[in-house]
Amino acid sequence: MSIFPEKFDRLSIVPLFALIISVSLLVGCGENKTITEYSLQKVNPKQSYGHEWLPLNPTTYRIDRDTVISETAGILNRYENCVTMSVENWECQYSDGSGSFGFRNGKFWRQPEWNDVKNVSRFEYNRVRCEWAYHDKYEGKFWGAVSCILGWS
Repeated sequence: MSIFPEKFDRLSIVPLFALIISVSLLVGCGENKTITEYSLQKVNPKQSYGHEWLPLNPTTYRIDRDTVISETAGILNRYENCVTMSVENWECQYSDGSGSFGFRNGKFWRQPEWNDVKNVSRFEYNRVRCEWAYHDKYEGKFWGAVSCILGWS
C-alpha cells in the first residue's frame, strides 16, 4: 500500500524538494543585519569561587538604516542617534550625551569605557562561560560539562 495517490508521479516530488531547498538556502544566506557583543566583568575571585572574570549576557545589535536595536536577555533598547555604514561599522550616541558606542571593523567599543568590563571574542566568552559551568560547586563537573556543551546558563 502506497501513501501516494494512484495518479501521483513520485518523480514529480523531486523538483518540489529542489525548490524548497533552493528557497531555504537563499533565505538562510541573506544579508545578516545583526552583530553580537560578548563581555566579561572582573570580579573578586574570593567571592566568585576562584573565577576572575564573569560572563555577562551577550548583547545582539540589529541595524536598520540609522537606527540600532539592542537585545540583552530579552530586553530591547532602541538607539536613534546613530550613524551606520554596515553591521560591522556603526556608532550611536547615548541619549543623555554621556558617551557613544558601536562597532569598528567588527570590534565593539564604548566611550567612556566601563570599569572592570572587557569585550572579548565569542570563543573567549564561551571558554570562560564553560569554565564557570564546569566548576560550578552546586551542579558538579558532569552537569557543568553538559550545560557548557548545550549552551545552558
